[in-house]
Amino acid sequence: ALLGEAKHIPGPIPEGLPFFNPNQETYKLDLAKAEQYFKAAWNGQVWEKGFKIQILYNSGNIPRKTAAEILKHNIESINPKFHVEVIEVDWPTYLRAFVRSQLPVFIIGWLADYPDPHNFVFPFMHSNGDYASAQGYSNPRVDELVENGIAEINPDKRKEIYYELQRLYFEDVPSFIIDQGLGRHWARDWVKGWYYNPIYPGAPLSTYFYDLWKGY
Repeated sequence: ALLGEAKHIPGPIPEGLPFFNPNQETYKLDLAKAEQYFKAAWNGQVWEKGFKIQILYNSGNIPRKTAAEILKHNIESINPKFHVEVIEVDWPTYLRAFVRSQLPVFIIGWLADYPDPHNFVFPFMHSNGDYASAQGYSNPRVDELVENGIAEINPDKRKEIYYELQRLYFEDVPSFIIDQGLGRHWARDWVKGWYYNPIYPGAPLSTYFYDLWKGY
């Protein structure tokens, strides 16, 4: 759906940041395995009775709408008793429901504030993180590792910590990373001095500038 303009990564730490584990086990589409787990859920009640669930995305976000529709198609193809409703809502409504933990299934994204893996494992995994807290995810071992990771100054020890966090992300599945988007930049051949700064999203050129003003 993204026409090759993204890649699948196994956990919350993006490729390109320190301590990203390219060999971390990840999940891939397996409808047979999904059916197996659906049949086992709630001692078979989910498979026998079915369910209806809503997936929300914010208005105008076509990639998120597409992801929700793919999920709907795959889930409903497994059992005719499974019903998924894809709902588009405006951003203020979406954000308000998210903060209140009222979204059963939702699609959202994260951009780096600074180039360190802590800026991703904290919101996605720590019990006080933006996303983990909204989902009610809490693992004391994860909290400890996240806090130790940002306090540790030895690169080898940090690597051990963040590799373990990526493993636990796979085991606990507090959320699922859909993709890491790829950005493109075009410039005329006479432009000199430009370099790629991965802290910025590969979006409009305007993201490479800050507003400047003079205060009194």
